[in-house]
Amino acid sequence: GLGMVAAGLLLSVVKGWPVFLEITELLILVPALLGLKGNLEMTLASRLGTHANMGDLDVWSSLWRIASANLAVVQCQAIIVGT
Repeated sequence: GLGMVAAGLLLSVVKGWPVFLEITELLILVPALLGLKGNLEMTLASRLGTHANMGDLDVWSSLWRIASANLAVVQCQAIIVGT
């Protein structure tokens, strides 16, 4: 959605930077890295779905613990992919 539009606008600005002009292969990596965003969201949904089916999310205190831990994992994955 909006994130992909912003990524496209940013790419149109940075494609003229010296690093992209010298190493043109970097532009090939951009769509692949953008595609990983959806993969991160789907792994989060899969993990939370598994916990829901196991009944782990029935208790309010464990819901917050599991949800925050899984969001932290996704954030770490996004940082690793984004660097």
